[in-house]
Amino acid sequence: MAGSQKRDVLMLDLDPSLHRTMLTSFCGVDESSHGDGETRTQDRIGSNIFPVYADPESELAWRRYRLRSASLVVCCTIDRDPKPLCEFMRASKAILMVVTNSNEEAKVLYDLGVSYAIQQEYLAALEVGIMLKDEYTADSQAERLTSSCTSLDMSLTHVFSLFAKRRTVHLEELKEEHDSYVRRRIGEFI
Repeated sequence: MAGSQKRDVLMLDLDPSLHRTMLTSFCGVDESSHGDGETRTQDRIGSNIFPVYADPESELAWRRYRLRSASLVVCCTIDRDPKPLCEFMRASKAILMVVTNSNEEAKVLYDLGVSYAIQQEYLAALEVGIMLKDEYTADSQAERLTSSCTSLDMSLTHVFSLFAKRRTVHLEELKEEHDSYVRRRIGEFI
């Protein structure tokens, strides 16, 4: 986005190891200086991410860090009740995204004013649908190209080739995630 302004990110978490990792990775704080997270975030070097050791389910923390004034709030507290946060944020103009595990919970959250309910299974199903459509479209194009040939092998080879490319890209992404401690830790919450 040309000319877009980089916004600050506040991350509230009660996991000391994730907090330590965020301080080290994004704030340039060395391992030996980890103490009180709030003062250490001032030592950041060129990052717009501010990790704070605080309870993301506490209304006191929400008020202290003025979540209602944020542009975007993403709640990734899986298997916990996000309704109190939704009710707290209802009066805000902030975009509120919440991870949820079911259609029923998503409906309740939308009734509470959530901007978007993030459902991993739903998003995965959409992605599979897009992938199959892309593969079918590419296969149809390949079939038209090979229609003069009587060999079904040529068309099947093309389809397997498309999935092989997706497989390679996905394996590369998995390796990147495995090699990145921060991505692995954040992934546990999404």
